[in-house]
Amino acid sequence: MRIEDIDKNLKVETVLGRDDLVFADVRSEPFRVYGLYDYKNQSVFRRLPEEVARATNPGVYDLHTNTAGGRVRFSTDSLYIAIRCRMPRITRMSHMAFTGIAGFDLYEHQHSLDLYRQTFIPPFDMTDGYSSMHLVSEDGAMHNYTIHFPLYNDIESLEIGLVSGSRLEAGPAYADIK
Repeated sequence: MRIEDIDKNLKVETVLGRDDLVFADVRSEPFRVYGLYDYKNQSVFRRLPEEVARATNPGVYDLHTNTAGGRVRFSTDSLYIAIRCRMPRITRMSHMAFTGIAGFDLYEHQHSLDLYRQTFIPPFDMTDGYSSMHLVSEDGAMHNYTIHFPLYNDIESLEIGLVSGSRLEAGPAYADIK
């Protein structure tokens, strides 16, 4: 027996159940990706150039395509936000929750603070990525969002899905970019 058969609240839903979502690649405008190297020109998201990682040591090379620290910012009035991601390999660790390894965290920027909203939870049996969706707003107003990438998985592509007809704009820039 599986836990989601006992408690429906623990079911990880990967079928979005909406046909009015429009998806856009985070490598395109108006999205802004931070914390990842040359993200528009790489086949997978990377934290640093491959040649630097390879020249450093095998551990750095092995982890340089894990996306810890990566995040995408945008603003929208969509009532729902969905993600659709492709992962060329799936990492599993016995000492860490799968939501940290492969989940995406959603934050809303309000009054100079980024407030945690929810996690896009990966299904444990996934083989090459997943889709997930959350209701984020009921007021139809513009909101600023940041989605943090997973800590330990390689991400080949990430698309954000919004309700058709919703506005999509660049999120606020960070105040202290060096």
